[in-house]
Amino acid sequence: MKHVILFVDYREQFYSSLRVSTGGMDIPKIVDKFNHNGFFCEVIEFSDFDVDRQWAGKFVLYQSSEDRGLYYKSYISDILLYIKEQGGILIPEYQYFHAHENKVYQSLLSSNVDNSIITVPNTIAFGAYEELLSKVSDISFPRVIKLSSGCQSKGVSLVKTKRQCLKKAKRMMSSFNLVDYLRFNYKRLLKKGYSLESLNRKKIVLQSFIPKLPGDYKVLIYNDKVFVLTRSSRPTDFRASGSGIFKFDTDVPDKVLDAANYLQTYYNCPYMSIDIAYEKSNDQCYLIEYQFLMFGTYTLEKSPHYFKKINGAWEIVNETSNLESVFVDSVSSFINVSEEIK
Repeated sequence: MKHVILFVDYREQFYSSLRVSTGGMDIPKIVDKFNHNGFFCEVIEFSDFDVDRQWAGKFVLYQSSEDRGLYYKSYISDILLYIKEQGGILIPEYQYFHAHENKVYQSLLSSNVDNSIITVPNTIAFGAYEELLSKVSDISFPRVIKLSSGCQSKGVSLVKTKRQCLKKAKRMMSSFNLVDYLRFNYKRLLKKGYSLESLNRKKIVLQSFIPKLPGDYKVLIYNDKVFVLTRSSRPTDFRASGSGIFKFDTDVPDKVLDAANYLQTYYNCPYMSIDIAYEKSNDQCYLIEYQFLMFGTYTLEKSPHYFKKINGAWEIVNETSNLESVFVDSVSSFINVSEEIK
């Protein structure tokens, strides 16, 4: 029997669910479903991590954290890296954990995506305001400016000029600390040739702006099931994710479904959340953002249907879905296929 280890946090929660405010998935349901699928599922808290345990060959499910400052995420990272180094099999892989709350690394991971299937908008990243200041004259506008961390359109703005970009970026990137400010300026007075360290070090990305888009698609893909939420933009706001104008369409373009299917295969992950924009005039999809874990599950839990490719064609399956069941089935299939490949 294959052994799956599932890590929960200090609140004994795993991922998220709409059923309980700030609550996670139903752990007993996950365990029962894994048992039904022929797996032994063991639940462990991160604080009970055993450094002397045999981790090689174990399948490890885990979550991330979106705490302010990402302190708990850093703690989880330490444990995951050790498990990986000992031969544990992380699901998803560690690089996808690193991409969570990290749009800079997301942009790097998507740099080799096949643009004939889904276009990745040109993205430039900066780690300090001074870097942007020295390069801004070479950047074309308009651009969408985003903090590297954050979700639901938080920390996302449209900047139309270089001046507007610098003003917005300086505020967004601020890492001001009075102690650092005094220390840096004290060094400047005492040390000849000392160059001030930046007080604006929050990472940002500048992404090409795609004009005249009516909205986008929030796509959740679990193995062979694709759940899609159509999100429309407000007339005065280009951001679709925070508009609240949502619906579950059945006439989603095949191009969008194919793009989601391609990305899941490309990244080799059992589940993904993808924001895809679609421009009807040129039948082109654009990759806006994506996540591999800790994404919202509204699109799955509220959808009256999902899409599935059957005999080479996309079909609509009219049924509601249980989050825990779909999650476990996607992981089970992923593990079984991985074992067959070996």
